[in-house]
Amino acid sequence: MIRTSLAVVVVILTAGSALAWDDGTRERNALNDMARAQERQARALERLEQQHRDTARAQDRKRHNAEVMSRSRRRFD
Repeated sequence: MIRTSLAVVVVILTAGSALAWDDGTRERNALNDMARAQERQARALERLEQQHRDTARAQDRKRHNAEVMSRSRRRFD
């Protein structure tokens, strides 16, 4: 009887620690997933910022070239 009770307690404790380990693993996996999602968002934001800088640079270059061409035309008119 005592052995049976002891066996039941051991099974319960083993199952409990396995569940706790499983919960800990799930939590770590969830945190890792969240960290990866944040990294993806940061990279996407960096790409958008780079595109914005590239667009602004292209517009500045276009405006500058137009000013230079305008001065050149006035000089030769």
